Amino acid sequence: NLIEKPEVPAACTMIIVGGPKVDYPQPVVDGMKKYVEDGGRALFLTDPPLKTGKETVAENKALLGLLAGWGVTPESDLVLDTSGLGGLYGMGPEVALATKYETHPIVRDMKRTATAFPLVRSLEVKPTDKTSAEKLVSTSDNSIAATNLNAASGEIAMPKGDTKSYTVAAAGSYRTGKQKDNNNT
Repeated sequence: NLIEKPEVPAACTMIIVGGPKVDYPQPVVDGMKKYVEDGGRALFLTDPPLKTGKETVAENKALLGLLAGWGVTPESDLVLDTSGLGGLYGMGPEVALATKYETHPIVRDMKRTATAFPLVRSLEVKPTDKTSAEKLVSTSDNSIAATNLNAASGEIAMPKGDTKSYTVAAAGSYRTGKQKDNNNT
């Protein structure tokens, strides 16, 4: 329980933050930061900050600030698919189709595959002096990002504008300066 004691136990193999709906308190974020920067592993799955009639997802500024400091900045948007291909499988535009995979070992064998990402936000990825952040997966060129995510009606309107590809997954390592230095974040 990181709220009672914001320290990740040394026996922990990996932290998984799976779609938090509420803001993580700063001491909890600091505990996760220390764990990763001391050589721990983590997986962060952050939803867009939606405010609809059905769902509310907090902005989670402290957690997003931590990720940005490591070179992965989650944007405040919702990536939508405009191709209509998802409709063949019963999916709407809120399920972005990813079709572009980079060379990282996690995704390099996924070429010629489409992956569905429901309610996904885009990422800006830039390595820092302490991290090796890199893009993993990007959507098709038939995507657009909605930035007005506060819909009292419960529906997000399809934005106008040009479509493009958006990065929706990234991986990286934090350089601890210690002998064994292969920790993915």
